[in-house]
Amino acid sequence: MRARVAVVARVGIVVCGILAGASACAGLPQPNSLGLGPVVLCGKTFYDGSNGVAGWSSALHPGGPGAIGPDPNGVAIIEVADGCDEGNHVTWSPSSAARLVNATYGKNGLPTVVGLQPASPDATFTVTVTHDGKVIGTIKYANPFPPPK
Repeated sequence: MRARVAVVARVGIVVCGILAGASACAGLPQPNSLGLGPVVLCGKTFYDGSNGVAGWSSALHPGGPGAIGPDPNGVAIIEVADGCDEGNHVTWSPSSAARLVNATYGKNGLPTVVGLQPASPDATFTVTVTHDGKVIGTIKYANPFPPPK
């Protein structure tokens, strides 16, 4: 398997700068001895930093147009809540395109961050976040380095 560099919107610093409170800043990566950092969000390690640089995206505050991609281990790391205290309902469509492999949860039992493993290297899916029945965010996943056909 070849190593891939994640092409994801690095919105954690922007979100931290905009939101007040320490919980919003909990997701900032901590550098390791190589200058690369693990991705630690809401107190949980989503990526250990051992296989290149990774980032994460926010379904609530997308970092620009286009789709997010995977971390070097092939997992899409997505914040689905502002902070770590209260989570939101999360779905992805088509549901067969990915499976949940990692998550943190708020005090209300709903996800605050999800790690989704695509079902195949060329899978695409849309993550939708809802709160009280209303859509509050969406983000599309597409691998920027799909295998040649």
